Amino acid sequence: MTGASYGMLNAKNFAGDLKNKYLKPSFWRGVADRSGESVSIVQGHLKKTAAKFQPSQISNFSRQKKFFLISAVILLLALVANLVIVRVNKNQTEMVQSASAQLEQIESKLNDSNAAILYGDEAQAAGLLSEAQELIADLPAEFPDDAQRNLAQELRTMADDLSKKLSKVEQANVTNLGSLGNAQHLIDLPNFLATETNRTIVSYNKTSTVIADNALRSSESILDSIALNNNLAAIYNGSELFIWDINGDIVTGRFTTGIPSTADFGGIKTYPTNNRVYIIDRSVGQIKSYTTTGRTFGGQTTSVTDDVVRDAVDLAIDGNIYVLSGGTIHKFNAGSKQPFNSAITDFSDAGKLYTEINYQNIYVLDPSKRRIVILNKDGGMVQTLTSDQFTDMRDFAVNESARNIHILNGSELLRVSF
Repeated sequence: MTGASYGMLNAKNFAGDLKNKYLKPSFWRGVADRSGESVSIVQGHLKKTAAKFQPSQISNFSRQKKFFLISAVILLLALVANLVIVRVNKNQTEMVQSASAQLEQIESKLNDSNAAILYGDEAQAAGLLSEAQELIADLPAEFPDDAQRNLAQELRTMADDLSKKLSKVEQANVTNLGSLGNAQHLIDLPNFLATETNRTIVSYNKTSTVIADNALRSSESILDSIALNNNLAAIYNGSELFIWDINGDIVTGRFTTGIPSTADFGGIKTYPTNNRVYIIDRSVGQIKSYTTTGRTFGGQTTSVTDDVVRDAVDLAIDGNIYVLSGGTIHKFNAGSKQPFNSAITDFSDAGKLYTEINYQNIYVLDPSKRRIVILNKDGGMVQTLTSDQFTDMRDFAVNESARNIHILNGSELLRVSF
């Protein structure tokens, strides 16, 4: 093949490629997506120009014209490439600027939160930290700039540190007292801590510290319970309430009216001042109370009706009724909801709650976060206790005056001093 024939063949092939590839909408659609309107304009000019030529016409061009045509097309493609690069660089710059603005806003809120802590304004500090954490959650997974990536990690660490400061996290002083039964409920009595499984009660004697089987007996299952006066306790067996005489191992006073099923039961507590037992009935969104007289229950009264009770997991009473529901604590008095600003609003949905009329604080067992949170009765943070031994927290008993908390952790009984 002669040089002229070879050049003519290349020109024909190039013209064919020009029409069959570079003028196809699919090719330019992908380019236009990246480079915008400028590429569309260039594409239009190229179409108009190319439409004037056919491969047969190009083959008749002189070698000089073919050279100039090919050079023009190469320059045009280079122009398009430059437009794409400019557009990509512009997008990159915009991403960097946007990320910088986000990071600056987060850093400002975290610094302000830290300053509020130093000045003792924990409520403001918590609010600023919460705003910063929301912004952190919206940060992109990847950053176009290494410096921004490093700053984002530093800010996440700073937010975690501030959260620990506000939560007043401390490592708990934990003692393992031994194994009880594999139950979900810790029976808290004046002289004993115990569990019941299949009518077998394993108890820890608070005075002698001895763990024994069947030192206590009950003819009914004990899914939950609360100690009453005179060595009596109210027990819930899954569908009924009973009075349990602890010393005499006698269960009497069966009561069934309005008692929720296991699926709808949310906890049981007592208020010694009025000798009433309170239970959560999630099915109707109510806290019901029952009088106790000796070894019998009296009539039922509805103490609280509110939708938050439908998701409640426990309650505590000191004259007010506190309900743990939806990750936070709700306060009621005389049936009406009261303001309560809990420092923590992300409790797990399997937590436990405790306080009494003479207690200074409210105690929350938070299994999923492996912690015990102590709040004052305005909802302010007092202390958060954590431990590597908190692996399966199921229930707890609090003695504020003795400054200890007993935890049923799996089948183990742990004592926390605070």
